[in-house]
Amino acid sequence: MKKVERGIRFLVLILLILGGGINLISCENFFNGADLRKQIEDEVAYNNSPTHTIKVEAPSRESGRIIKPLAGELYQKVADTFLLSFEPASDFNFNRWEAYNSQTGEVLSGYVEFENAENPETKAILKKADVPITIRPVCPSKYRLPVKIDGSHGKFYPAKETYSFIEGEVYHIEFEADSDFAFLRWEVVDEASGEVIDADTFDDFRNNSCIRIRDAGSEKTDVEIVNIPRTIETPQEIGDEPEVGEIVNGEEEPVDDDPTEPVEEPVEDENSDPTEEPEDSPGAQGISFIIRPVVVERPQTISVSPQRNSSGVYKDTTIQVMFDYDMSDDSIYFTDNEIQNITEQLLPPVTMSDGSKKYYGYKKDDGTVYFKNISITNSRNGANLNDRFAGPVFENRKTLSIPVDRKNPLAPGTNVMVTLNKDFFYETDEEKAVSMSQAKKMGLPCERRHGHTQSNHNQH
Repeated sequence: MKKVERGIRFLVLILLILGGGINLISCENFFNGADLRKQIEDEVAYNNSPTHTIKVEAPSRESGRIIKPLAGELYQKVADTFLLSFEPASDFNFNRWEAYNSQTGEVLSGYVEFENAENPETKAILKKADVPITIRPVCPSKYRLPVKIDGSHGKFYPAKETYSFIEGEVYHIEFEADSDFAFLRWEVVDEASGEVIDADTFDDFRNNSCIRIRDAGSEKTDVEIVNIPRTIETPQEIGDEPEVGEIVNGEEEPVDDDPTEPVEEPVEDENSDPTEEPEDSPGAQGISFIIRPVVVERPQTISVSPQRNSSGVYKDTTIQVMFDYDMSDDSIYFTDNEIQNITEQLLPPVTMSDGSKKYYGYKKDDGTVYFKNISITNSRNGANLNDRFAGPVFENRKTLSIPVDRKNPLAPGTNVMVTLNKDFFYETDEEKAVSMSQAKKMGLPCERRHGHTQSNHNQH
């Protein structure tokens, strides 16, 4: 179309010079006529100039595709403007446009002027063409980082294996802990040394590492790969191939034993994993990381007293529950914030060893007593028995004691059911609460024999 337009302009100029030739020699129009003559001469020179074939091609089939020109060739005269457009594949980064000598592969300077060489879609002008020209985008493959998803005691997404994560990409990871375990956080480990990376300073870790976990404390989060260490060569800029014998990364490019042997073009596998690393994909050599969840066991009750099938136990015997972790006082005592939200009458507090007062329960207007996270009932009829017991205490961090209220003892033969809510918890070194996996129910059927209260304990 551009050549047709210039041809029409040329014909119009000829008609103008033929139809108004006399004006060209008048003093008044002399300079305008000279300019017109120059323009005509330029048009004549353009139309008489040769048309050149310019090849436009992608560096490789894997790197992406040329959008414009669709046929991959242009037929241009010097000074023509044309449009270039390239769509890189997901594993490649567009860098810039370059013009090459089609015969020697030499980068040409001053032959093609790109309006914006760093834009995959740009205009270009052919400046000169005394050698065959091929235009290609410089398109290095993206850096990759070997990352292993690993861990135990739960379900993982994606599955536990080693992936090749691409620099600049964001990946989603999820973990669902087994019922007896609690998720604390994600951590990153150097696979070679086993060293945990910035385990104590997650803000610094996210900002300074090549792996950024957007929310390390969430089971479902995103991982971003940034600033992979350049421990090996820069990604090969396809289209700027090294010559045989050229030194690349300190080694001489080997000479092909049989240069006549045809080279097999790689075939793209439609079912391939996008995270699978191509054989020639650059990466951080010798660097591999593990992303894994940090989990801890949830607390469990390991024994109860009175023990199962015990006999000769008095009805006012204190109930004791043993845990496998040092439990938090806040499992049985209300915090200051919780007390502010209680409108009912608080029960008399328990005096701690340091002299402080802790509140463990409250009484409603109908006289029903409630403990924090503890419910004591008659297993036969479901009646509330909390008012028959005094304030619970941790005798040591692992042993919970619930004494009987001696002023309001249990009736003989009462079957007792103690239920601990799942909110019983212990605190980790990171001050994160880890609660039980579920509520725990313990039955304490009692019988009165020989003038004493005997107890058989059944644990459910």
